[in-house]
Amino acid sequence: MRLVLLGVVTGALAALGLLAAAIMLAPPGSPAQTSRPLSTIAVPSTQSRTTPTDGPSVATASASTAPSVGTNLGQVAPDFALRSLHGDTVHLSDFRGHHVWINFWAPWCPPCREEIPRLEGVYLTHKADGLVVLGVAVRDSEANIRAFVREVGVMYPIVLDEPGDVAGRYRALALPVQYWVDRDGVVRGWEFGELPPDQRDPSLAKILAAPSPSPTR
Repeated sequence: MRLVLLGVVTGALAALGLLAAAIMLAPPGSPAQTSRPLSTIAVPSTQSRTTPTDGPSVATASASTAPSVGTNLGQVAPDFALRSLHGDTVHLSDFRGHHVWINFWAPWCPPCREEIPRLEGVYLTHKADGLVVLGVAVRDSEANIRAFVREVGVMYPIVLDEPGDVAGRYRALALPVQYWVDRDGVVRGWEFGELPPDQRDPSLAKILAAPSPSPTR
């Protein structure tokens, strides 16, 4: 009897050992094994950390509303930086708030030589109204330009475009060429060739009249 009971106890212990081993070796997620649940906090995806692309950015929106730059009517005149006869650098944008008459000319151009004394008179008459005449001397030496300016007695600023790069941007391939730019830097008119005397006042009215129209966008 004792042997039978001992065998029963021994068999039971062996069965419990096999059951424990089976539980330990069971694959994860099986009913025989329990585990702690994973965290339910989702990790942000790469897409959720980037800027949404379903609308224009602030920079794009600002650029789309900026006035266009060019030499057509209603565009902002292209800025440039040229050295003056006084040795300083002059930017077109320096004259914002003034009415600007840009005159592309050269001493070797006969119509230019005839026209500049008249431009000097226009400048002296209207400078109190905020008019600036800016003479851009094209494709000639500084010595020749200085000699002519001294001869005529030009009072308005003269800048040097010896290679003609700025003249090319303004389509001033044949001289003289005039551009009228308002206080906001916007092109209000142009003339290719010498300006007839009876056209000076109508041309000035394009920029001297106030208020200036809004620039094109």
